Amino acid sequence: MSPVTAALAEPVEPLEPGAEPALGTRERKKRATRRALIASAQTLVAERGLDGATIEDICERAGVARRTFFNYFETKEDATLGWSEDAVDPAAGELFAAGGPTGNLLDDLVALVGTVLAAHDFKHDEVHHKGELVRGEPRLLARQLWRFEQTMTATADLFRRRGDLGVDDQSLDGEVGAFLVVSLVRLTHQLWTVSGEQGELADHLPTAVSQLRQLFAT
Repeated sequence: MSPVTAALAEPVEPLEPGAEPALGTRERKKRATRRALIASAQTLVAERGLDGATIEDICERAGVARRTFFNYFETKEDATLGWSEDAVDPAAGELFAAGGPTGNLLDDLVALVGTVLAAHDFKHDEVHHKGELVRGEPRLLARQLWRFEQTMTATADLFRRRGDLGVDDQSLDGEVGAFLVVSLVRLTHQLWTVSGEQGELADHLPTAVSQLRQLFAT
């Protein structure tokens, strides 16, 4: 039995919808600011093209100061893509690499994916609009591919570091683990979309895990 099959075959407790504490005022404000910047960037790029949409214009439309922009995004391309600097929360990544939070590979992998889903707070209209813009702007596609490779490399390193500690009975190859994280994120988003965007995105993660486990079990 391969490490992936072994991990997916282990039982995992479903996440209870709404189990996470309600967002505080500061976090809600941060998410609202991030969403405003994404919407502003996507709208301006659609109207003017990437060259015609400046960071100053994006900030003005979003109603935030220019210095605030760089608390959320490195470039206007990243704002248009809705891609923050860290796809995986650094603290959550370090906890996973150290063998946490439970010491069970699948449970910890699901917890890691949960932090990705919570941090990025995806919205279907943003993803759809982003896809249209990427198809029409090669530089956005190049930036997205670069960001994806950067994220895959960083996530694979978390699995390698965890494996070096000998936390799990079987180490999961770093690249395989990174692809599994990405697959769970995408599958969860797909399930949420198919449901008509019912509930929170993370509510659909247990179903995604269950489907992958059934696939590998066969």
